[in-house]
Amino acid sequence: MCEVVSVRQYLLAILFSVVVSTQFYVMNNVTLKIYDDLEMPVMRRAIRVMNKYHNSSDVSFSSIHQLTSPSRRNMILKIDYSVPSLSIESRSIIFKRSMKTHSSVDQSDRFGRDWAGLVFFNELPSMYHRVPEFYGASRTYNFILMEVLGSPPISLETYYQLGSSVHNQQVAVEMTNKFMTILGTMHAASHQKQDRWHHILTAISKHVEPWQQRQLWHLATVRKAVNYTLGQLNAAETPELREEIAGVMTRSYAPGPFSAVAHSDLCPDNVLFRDSVAHMFDFEWAENRSAFIDAVALRIGMPGCYYSGVAPTKVVDEAEVLYRRELAKTIPEANDDVLYNAAYMDGCAYWVLRVFEIIRPILRGDGESSSVKYGIEKSMKIVIMRLDLFLEINKRHNLLPHINNMVVMTRQKLVEMWAEKAVALSVYSVFAL
Repeated sequence: MCEVVSVRQYLLAILFSVVVSTQFYVMNNVTLKIYDDLEMPVMRRAIRVMNKYHNSSDVSFSSIHQLTSPSRRNMILKIDYSVPSLSIESRSIIFKRSMKTHSSVDQSDRFGRDWAGLVFFNELPSMYHRVPEFYGASRTYNFILMEVLGSPPISLETYYQLGSSVHNQQVAVEMTNKFMTILGTMHAASHQKQDRWHHILTAISKHVEPWQQRQLWHLATVRKAVNYTLGQLNAAETPELREEIAGVMTRSYAPGPFSAVAHSDLCPDNVLFRDSVAHMFDFEWAENRSAFIDAVALRIGMPGCYYSGVAPTKVVDEAEVLYRRELAKTIPEANDDVLYNAAYMDGCAYWVLRVFEIIRPILRGDGESSSVKYGIEKSMKIVIMRLDLFLEINKRHNLLPHINNMVVMTRQKLVEMWAEKAVALSVYSVFAL
């Protein structure tokens, strides 16, 4: 099938494929334009990494193209190179460098998980050619070198942003099914391999917290946001609600029958297609936890992403059947409706609880908070969307009654408070027929 590239994405790729400095350097007899903040030692180290990968000594970079805007936290470049001794005249790699953020620990942790994810999933036979091939990395300069997955890349977001037509919808459904199938394969393949994951991650990163510490911190963050919101809405947390919230947050992290190495940050633009084959990448939040943190992402509106939106229920239902079929290949509990549905709703509840971290700064009028980085009005739409999606899916399962009641009350009062701004995000444009 012919790949479809949105005009918007193609123009963005062209726009950012520019050189932003006029400095010239000579490296391996090739003149390069190098960006202001891309020092020569970094490029020399990248060449050393590629020489090691090819078992050669004459890797030469010929051109460098920037694929991200300068304001992004990560610098992503496409580098063209050659290896004369191996008769390689022209190939390309992706150079991803983690730039400085407000927290050096956060930067190091996310960089380490991204690196570990590529190494780990490249080891799993069923994930072969389903993640970018890993060429090497540098802890000193915080960069990773990996395979190019198309130029320009074609993501799930590309298909979701197509114009609405019967053909485009069919294509979008096909790619959604491929995405959820490979997600099931990823979780099934990583199930019961937490020791290997932990070994790889701790060998790379010095800042790996035990899951208990991460769970307690996240529970405290969620409860703070919930309690603030309830207080502003003239309500209060009951003991039963507190217990349900603690249970959901614990089961999201604690080892269990559905434990897997989860991506934890699924977005339509974190799924790339080459020759119509889905590839997972960008593992900065990857960790061993409940697979349903990922599995419900499509259902609950791709939480946390700029391209948040809604896929039609019929599309999600069909894709989730494929996901469950893959998961059951190594996790027999996936065939048990009671266990599966309980874990599934825990995943949905996890993300609806996280939405209170968005509600809190909105109610406080804190437009500078990172939780509302897409703007107050769009954040309001994301909130209403996620509350609606949780209530819709829980009509099928009727679980977690105290969280459900809190969501009903919160939605009602926010709609009253926000009036015409309390409009949920609509379906992705391709499905708006």
